[in-house]
Amino acid sequence: MKLFMNSKKLVLALVVLIALGSLVGCGASNEEPANEEPAESSSENGLSGTVEVVGSTSVTPIAEKLGEAFMKENPEVKINVQGIGSTAGVKAANDGTADVGMASRNLKEGEKEWGLDEHVIAYDGIAVVVHPSNGISDLDKDTITKIFKGEITNWKEVGGNDKAIVVVSREAGSGTRGAFEGIMNLEEENDKGKDVSAVTKDALIAEGNGAVRANIAKKENAIGYISLAYMNDTVKGLKIEGAEPTVANIVSGEYKVSRPFLMLTKGELSKEAKAYLDFIMSDKGQEVVSESLIPVNSSDSEAKEYSGTVEVVGSTSVTPIAQKLGEAFMEKHSDVKVNVQGIGSTAGVKAANDGTADVGMASRNLKEGEKEWGLDEHVIAYDGIAVVAHPSNKISDLDKETVTKIFKGEITNWKEVGGDDKDIVVVSREAGSGTRGAFEGIMSLEEENDKGKDVSAVTKEALIAEGNGAVRANVAKKENAIGYISLAYMNDTVKGINIEGAEPTVENIMAGDYKVSRPFLMLTKGEVSDVAKGYLDFIMSEEGQKIVAEKLIPVK
Repeated sequence: MKLFMNSKKLVLALVVLIALGSLVGCGASNEEPANEEPAESSSENGLSGTVEVVGSTSVTPIAEKLGEAFMKENPEVKINVQGIGSTAGVKAANDGTADVGMASRNLKEGEKEWGLDEHVIAYDGIAVVVHPSNGISDLDKDTITKIFKGEITNWKEVGGNDKAIVVVSREAGSGTRGAFEGIMNLEEENDKGKDVSAVTKDALIAEGNGAVRANIAKKENAIGYISLAYMNDTVKGLKIEGAEPTVANIVSGEYKVSRPFLMLTKGELSKEAKAYLDFIMSDKGQEVVSESLIPVNSSDSEAKEYSGTVEVVGSTSVTPIAQKLGEAFMEKHSDVKVNVQGIGSTAGVKAANDGTADVGMASRNLKEGEKEWGLDEHVIAYDGIAVVAHPSNKISDLDKETVTKIFKGEITNWKEVGGDDKDIVVVSREAGSGTRGAFEGIMSLEEENDKGKDVSAVTKEALIAEGNGAVRANVAKKENAIGYISLAYMNDTVKGINIEGAEPTVENIMAGDYKVSRPFLMLTKGEVSDVAKGYLDFIMSEEGQKIVAEKLIPVK
């Protein structure tokens, strides 16, 4: 399943949001899980006011149900949910007319540029539905596509009665329509090179899942599609190539017509909106989700037995946690071998794309060119990047601007920042390093060259070390060195520099005090082997995320 998170703003905003959710759902690694403690009431936690939630009609039912559960615990908060379509929800999140937008599709390319924060709360199946009296019960994807294109127009052509087929589709801007047309190859390129709907012009257009369902229930020869959440006995869900449209079949991968349910926000949120989103991602919220949809932590990895090898290649920052998760997964499945090789984020992205690895690892967001490769992004954790110096260095705290000037070579002696009269030795990472890319982006260490391309602004005098371990070793040996490493590589051979008063710790990143952080991605492309899918499912499970929480910030 796809999880898309594309902008640096998204990373930073989600660190705070998901970290707060982690405090509710998982807790820091050295504390008892917070979700075992009694929930605070709104009077105790200071929550009051209104949260406006606007968008997809598919997401609306679960948003309302989650809102009701949240309001029971927080009676001074009102959650207003309005279903008016995904495109409207995306726009409302962007222009601030809603606290939270809802979408039942991935963001379009133009929308990705708006700096929205995407929160995947569930996955939904799209059911192809007919009237209960229709004798047809199973169709393949190709046949359904031909029906919706108007190439098959009579039920007798697919083994049914000699009746004209009535196609019912959704309005323009519908997330369900966009997802369905994308999955079912119902898009075609017009003369301007733009993808447009290939659904027959004779189709009836109904606004909302409920309206589609009502049309199908009234018309014996109709066919349409609705969110799985809207299924009831007034319509019949068709099997797709033998698989019924059920949560269980989507979880198992047998029913493949599915899409993400997104909550969308932009910039700073009210504490009430944050609390609502935190509740959705908590165990209690995801339990509500699982009643009609697929929760984001759903996994059948426990029940299944796996065998075979999973090749995992990429970021040296992700490598330690990937290895630890691999060991835990192999303990459960003795016939599985998870091989993890740390050779850098760029190499990991390429390996996922060209198929030389089952899973690529990256510790940065995909670059614009890489986004065109059709990779599936799985955010498994968030990591802090620690600025480190030799343990003997008496400097313990720097602001971001000063750190940037040091790495640019504008500050070259420790005495300029209150230290000894010693030349600063800057240690950086190799080109293609995800840690380097994330650090330079966060610390404003990129500049535009004469070709309009962003390039590194780090001083040419910097020592280049390949891998987090090599940076750490260099700083540990050189008393006047400064470098940066993944938080997972911190030990007592180096000293973490506070950034504007905040130590580089999991707790401080969770609290939002230490803001130098980035996502840890697992990357796949196309159909994934059963054992690779099992490994990824395990990572996203409660057990896997507990392992993540020992060193990093879990996504749940």
